[in-house]
Amino acid sequence: MSNSIDQIYDEIILDHCKNPRNNRKIHKPNIICKAVNSFCGDEVNIEIKLSSKKIITLTGSKSLGCAINQASSSMLSEVLYGKSIEEVFNLYNIFNCMMKENTVPKKASEQLGYLKNLKIIKKNPIRIKCCLLPWTALINEIEKI
Repeated sequence: MSNSIDQIYDEIILDHCKNPRNNRKIHKPNIICKAVNSFCGDEVNIEIKLSSKKIITLTGSKSLGCAINQASSSMLSEVLYGKSIEEVFNLYNIFNCMMKENTVPKKASEQLGYLKNLKIIKKNPIRIKCCLLPWTALINEIEKI
């Protein structure tokens, strides 16, 4: 692999790919998010349990495909815990902006926490869709709530 490709697969991304967090099915989830990238075959399945106040109390994430898709799904599953639906939309807008635009205001960027590590994917633009697949699946489902 070339040095630029090696940089994409940094330590955090590889860790989440090799040791995915919340790699489980949720019993009676309130939200089930599924998506497939028809271009490369990546798949993602995210399940979410909500409290009566619409706060995320449990997440499950199963992804197949490239390391970037798997890592993004794993990282997303960790970040969702304890968030309201409104907070998820806000986080998505910041993350999507980070992945597609050149700049994100510093205060907004701070809300991403370690998700900022995925910004390195922008060096290989064709892989941005792999990174956004879990987010797209999630947003498509929670928009229906």
